[in-house]
Amino acid sequence: MYKYQFQYFINNLNSLSRQILTILSQMRISPHKISIFRKIPLVLFVIIYLTTSCAQTKKQASFEGIVTYKITVNTIQSKNTFYQKYQNQKFGQEMKFYILKDGSYKKEFTSSGEKGFEYSIYDAKTNINYTKWKNIDTLYTYNCSTNAIELSKENDLPNEFISGQNYKGYFISGIETISKQNVSMTYYYNSENPFVQPELYSNYHDFFYNKVMSKLQSPFFKLIMDLGKYSVTYEMTNIERKTLSSLIIPIPKNFPIKNL
Repeated sequence: MYKYQFQYFINNLNSLSRQILTILSQMRISPHKISIFRKIPLVLFVIIYLTTSCAQTKKQASFEGIVTYKITVNTIQSKNTFYQKYQNQKFGQEMKFYILKDGSYKKEFTSSGEKGFEYSIYDAKTNINYTKWKNIDTLYTYNCSTNAIELSKENDLPNEFISGQNYKGYFISGIETISKQNVSMTYYYNSENPFVQPELYSNYHDFFYNKVMSKLQSPFFKLIMDLGKYSVTYEMTNIERKTLSSLIIPIPKNFPIKNL
């Protein structure tokens, strides 16, 4: 593999050298000076190439850290008080979003109720999501390469000022194939937020997450998920760049697993 990578590098280097010589000729640089240029050691090109590549790689390193979100549940369409309380306790008021640089993550619902979500773990190596409820000793899993929602609409939204900051808007919606329920996600994001490699989620089709990350390329600032009977809003309250151990996102092995 390295043999082919090196050959590819040399070919690009030779091509670049020829282009520079052509430009120098067009600039009417004297043949004597061009001949001096030809004698520049190849190692100099190698140093320049590697320095530039390393700088670009460092600049584009994917974000790793913890993002904290405030959660607001809206059940205004339902007059059932029990239903309203259940949906509110299911999510709680806060979520900790642990993101690893390889794309794996953990969503921890820190204040959910006894019958609410405990956490959701995404394993980037297997493209599998694991969800745990507090009152159920079972892990529910699903393959993120599939999507139970058919795309119906996708578009950019006008910028919006939130908490004094200007954010871009992005809307995507679809219809669940079984329930025929309309589902929509409205994202607000800022290009100044830490960069996230969208390629890490190229095969994460559930809820159109591959499309979302291709557009945002950063942790979202605000998300409004309209699920028909209720909506859930996540709004960023803190973001911290931090080196995380993969141990912070363990795949539990002491629970039975049910594939969805």
